[in-house]
Amino acid sequence: MMLRYYQGTPMVKYLSDIALSLSLLLGSVYLWFVADAIPTFARYQNVDSDFWPKALLIIIGVLAMGLLYQSIAAAKLRHKERSVAEIAEPSDKSPNSWKKLLLVVFLVFAYFWGLRLLGFLIATVIFLSFAVHLANYSNRLIKILFPFVFTGIITVIFAKLLSLPLPRGAGIFYDISLFFY
Repeated sequence: MMLRYYQGTPMVKYLSDIALSLSLLLGSVYLWFVADAIPTFARYQNVDSDFWPKALLIIIGVLAMGLLYQSIAAAKLRHKERSVAEIAEPSDKSPNSWKKLLLVVFLVFAYFWGLRLLGFLIATVIFLSFAVHLANYSNRLIKILFPFVFTGIITVIFAKLLSLPLPRGAGIFYDISLFFY
């Protein structure tokens, strides 16, 4: 159960999670009204200009409500456990956490650099392959298939359905990208 994660966590963590989720929820509601002010264009007859911002704001709002519910439930559970018995608080910091953080930062910068050189398809597959291994996910089939499937889905959505340009890379990578989109 997800609430197990919160056992032994200080109350500051719950309060910060609640504050973050409330600010995301309120921010998405505010931005919804801002999106209403986006001017409409005759070119977009089926999908108005504010459709995609509002769709993303709905997703953010729903996720923020889920985080808010989970944080409040975890805080209540923690308070209940503390009233029954005092629990020792383990340290959340592992010795390798800062190394992993630096590796992720390097990976993100390498991805943005790779987009120009390799193009969206190849750079995203490589990025996701490394990211899945950093996440220590145990299912080997998912580790192998996820980068390819996710990149394919994103490419179809953005390049084919929305007709948005994706980075194509340089040299031979440009030619490979032209083959797919």
